[in-house]
Amino acid sequence: MEIQPHKTEYMVPLKRYVLLGEDDEDDLAFFKEAFTSRYPHVDILHFDNGRELFDFLTTCPSDSLPDFLLLDNLMPMMSAMDILKALEKQSRFEKMVKAVWSTLALPPDQEQFSELGCSYYFDKPVGKKDWYSLASAVGFHFELKATGS
Repeated sequence: MEIQPHKTEYMVPLKRYVLLGEDDEDDLAFFKEAFTSRYPHVDILHFDNGRELFDFLTTCPSDSLPDFLLLDNLMPMMSAMDILKALEKQSRFEKMVKAVWSTLALPPDQEQFSELGCSYYFDKPVGKKDWYSLASAVGFHFELKATGS
């Protein structure tokens, strides 16, 4: 069964951005703090459920797609796996960098995410230092793009 988007309009950031799917307010706050302190020139657009995030992506113009998609593995309404399976069917999402984070790192999941075009699988950080390391890993992508690599 193919998932169809709802017809909803969303505001697209005007500059480079990370599209983040995360339903835990603390994890969202920790990531935002760590990421924006190092990469203030990059926006974070956030959705707290997978369905709204998927709807945003499928209605987003191709020239305004996020630079980086970061998904919590177990979001409500539509999981990271469901989103990646649906995106895999549409070629316009092929070049978008995709990552999943989870508190439960299961090797079979990691393999399946990779097969669905996911470039990174992160363990969810537990301490402040770990959040900054994760922010650097995501931000590294933006540094590469800035240098033309």
